[in-house]
Amino acid sequence: LLKVLARHHSAGIRQKDLHLGNFLLSGETWHTIDGDAVDFTQLGRPLDLPTSVNNLALFFAQVEPHFDHLIEPSLDHYTSHRNLDRKRLLSLLTNKLSTVRTQRRLTYVKKSYRSCSEFVRRKIAGQVVIYRRDSDPERIRALFENPDALISSGVTLKNGNSATVACVPHPEGDWVIKRYNIKNFWHGLKRCLRPSRAWVSWGNAQRLRISGIPTPKAIAVIEKRLGPLRLGAYFICENISGPDAQAYFSNKSADQQPHKTTAQNIIFLFEQLHKLGIHHGDCKATNLLIHEQRPWLIDLDAMREFKSRRSFLRHYQIDRQRFLLNWQDHPKLQQWFDQRLPN
Repeated sequence: LLKVLARHHSAGIRQKDLHLGNFLLSGETWHTIDGDAVDFTQLGRPLDLPTSVNNLALFFAQVEPHFDHLIEPSLDHYTSHRNLDRKRLLSLLTNKLSTVRTQRRLTYVKKSYRSCSEFVRRKIAGQVVIYRRDSDPERIRALFENPDALISSGVTLKNGNSATVACVPHPEGDWVIKRYNIKNFWHGLKRCLRPSRAWVSWGNAQRLRISGIPTPKAIAVIEKRLGPLRLGAYFICENISGPDAQAYFSNKSADQQPHKTTAQNIIFLFEQLHKLGIHHGDCKATNLLIHEQRPWLIDLDAMREFKSRRSFLRHYQIDRQRFLLNWQDHPKLQQWFDQRLPN
C-alpha cells in the first residue's frame, strides 16, 4: 500500500478521502477505487513534501494506534520510491499524525450523536434516542417502548441509588442496560440542564472504539426529555463475559502466565490512554473487565479527552493513583504495575 501511495504522490495524485476501504487486493495487485474523491490538479507533477505528509497522516490515522510500530518500517517502501529522507519524513509524519487522529476522533464522536450511515437519531414520545443502524429492529423497538420492562426481565448486576444495571439475555447477544436514576427532586434539578451520564457514555464509547481501545460496543442511548430538560436516561451496550480485574488477579501475581500477559495488556491500555490524552475518571479494578486476556473499559460517564496536555497529565495522575490503590492487598502486583505504568 505504501508503494501504491508513493506512485500516486509521484504522479501528483492525492486522495482527499483516503482510507483503507478505498483499496482492493486481488491476488498480488492493489486496486484503488472511489475516484470521485481524487484530486488531479497536480497531475504529472510530484506532490510537495507538506502535501505528501498530510496525505500520509490521513492514511495512517485510519489504522488503530496499536499498529504504530509498523509505520517506521513501512515508510521504507515509500521513501525509496520517492527518494526522500526517511528520518525527516518520519519526524514530520509523527507530529502531523497526532493532530489528524485527534480531529478524526472528535469528528467521529460528534457524528455519533446524529443520523448517519452508522447511527440513527429519533425523537419518540418524549425521549431522544440514538441507536446503531445495524441493530435488530424488533429488539430496538421493544427497548424504546419500555426499557424498564427489559431491565426487570434481565439479571440485575447493580441496584443502587445512582444507577440500576441489568444484563438482558438474547440468543443474538446479551445486552447490558444501565439506567441512571434520579435520586430526588434536587438531584434531578441539578442534572436536567446538562447532558446525562448515559449521553456522555455514548460519546465516550465511540471515542474508544475509533481509537482501537476495547470497550463493549454501544448499542443505544435514551434520554427522556421535557422540552430542554433532560430527565431519566439509559445506556445500552453489548455484554462482555469475563471477571473484573480485581477478581481476575485475586490470589495471583503478575509473574504467572497467562496473568502476566493480561497485566502487560493493562499497561498497554494505560499507554494508549496516556498517548491520546484520555482520562477515565474512575479507575477502579471493577471498571476493567478481563476478556480473552485483554482489559475492556466500562463505566465511561466520567471520561474526558483533554486538549491541554498539562491538564491531562494532572488528571492522569489521579487515574494512575486510583488504579494502584486497587492492589493494596497485593503488594507485589502493585509494585509491578507502579514500575511499568506511564508517568
